[in-house]
Amino acid sequence: MNPLQLFCRTVCRGTSPSFEIPKQDLIAPSTNRLSVEAARASLEKSTHHCAAMSLQFLQLTQQEGSVETIAQKMSLGADLACARTSALYHQCFPKQSDLSGRQVHFNARKATAKHLGLEFSKSIEWKMRPEKMLSQFESLAPGSYLFSLPGHLCALIKQEDGQTVLYDPDRGTAHFKEEWMLPYLKSNRVGIAEEITLLKIGKPDGELSEVILSPEVAPRFEIHKPEARFGTSTFTLHDKIHKLVVDHKTGYVYNDNSKNLVRKKCAVLLFLTPLSIVARTICHVTRAIFHTLAALVHWKEGKRHFSKAYSAICDTLRTPIYGVAALGAAFFGLFKPFEARSMYGYLERDLNHQNQWVNFRLKQYIAPCFTPLNFNAETRDLSAPETIAALKRSLLKLEAFQESN
Repeated sequence: MNPLQLFCRTVCRGTSPSFEIPKQDLIAPSTNRLSVEAARASLEKSTHHCAAMSLQFLQLTQQEGSVETIAQKMSLGADLACARTSALYHQCFPKQSDLSGRQVHFNARKATAKHLGLEFSKSIEWKMRPEKMLSQFESLAPGSYLFSLPGHLCALIKQEDGQTVLYDPDRGTAHFKEEWMLPYLKSNRVGIAEEITLLKIGKPDGELSEVILSPEVAPRFEIHKPEARFGTSTFTLHDKIHKLVVDHKTGYVYNDNSKNLVRKKCAVLLFLTPLSIVARTICHVTRAIFHTLAALVHWKEGKRHFSKAYSAICDTLRTPIYGVAALGAAFFGLFKPFEARSMYGYLERDLNHQNQWVNFRLKQYIAPCFTPLNFNAETRDLSAPETIAALKRSLLKLEAFQESN
C-alpha cells in the first residue's frame, strides 16, 4: 500500500487503534453511558459523559477514599447526579465565543469542577511524542488530576507511595502500568496531537500553568520554486523529510503526488463520482421522507423534524448540480491535474457543508487527498505557526496509521 492510499484510508476512518486495558490490571470496567436510573429520568441525551464521570470519580475519591469501591460504583455508568453534572457541562459551551477552543473547554471544565466543589491548582501541559511522556509520569507529583487527551477526558490519581490509578470512562479503572500506557496514549490520538494536559485538583498555589516541551527539534518547513503557482516544499518532522506541493495562489499545501498520478485519480473519479452522487441522492431522499413522517407522528417534535426534512430536500436538489460540476472538474484534471485537484476538493467539501472546517470521519469523501493538508489552519500564511501545526497533524496521522498496520 503506497503512502497516498494509507493517508486516504487514515483520514476516512480515523487513526485510533482499538485498545483494551489488560485484565490483570483492571480494577473494574466502566461504561460511558447513563445508568438505568439516569436514563429513565431523561436528563441528558448526550452519549459523551467523560467530563462529568471523570470529575465525579475525583470528587468521590476525595470524599470516600476507597478507589476499589468507587470503581465498582462507576462501572454502572453515569448515575443521576452525574447526568445532571453532564448536562451542566454541555451548557457551559457558548454558541459563539471570541475565545479559543482550548480556553472554552478549560472554562467549561473549571465551572463543572466548581459545581462539584473542586478547584484546579495547576495546569500541566506536555508537548512531546508519547514515548517521551512515559518518563514524565514517573516524575509527576502525587495528587489527583483531570487527564485531558485529544477528544477525551479521564482521571489520574498518583498516590504518595508512587502507585497510580487511571480511570477511563470508556474502559474502566486500572492500576497504571508503563507496559500498556504507550499503546493507550496512541489509541487516544496522542501520537497525532503530541500533547496532553493534566489539571491538578487542589487549592491554587503559585503559577497556575506549566508547559513541558519536548527537547526534539521543531518541525521545519522549506518552500522551493516560489515563482511558479505550484511549487515544491519539504517538511522535516522527527528526522523524516516529507515532500509536498504548495499552491502559492491559495496558500494551500498538498501531498507530493505527481501530475500523472493526480491525472490518473481524476480518470478514476470520472467513474466513481456518478456512483457517489446517486448514493447521496438516495440517502437524502430517504432522510426527507423519514423526517416528514416522523414530524407527522411525533407532532411535539414536529418543528425539529420538519427542519431536518427541509435540509434533506435542499441537499437532494443541490447534489446532482454538484455532481455535474465535479464531473467537469475530474475531466478537466486530465489536462490540468493540479488545478482540477483544487476545484474537485472544493466542490466535495462544499457539498458536505465543510468548506470552513473539514472532518473526514463525519462525512462521505471519495477524494480526501484532494483537500489541502493545511485546510483546517486558521491562516493561509505558509510561515505561520498554525500552518506548521496543521501540516504536522496531517503527517502524524499518516505515520500513526503506518505504525498500526
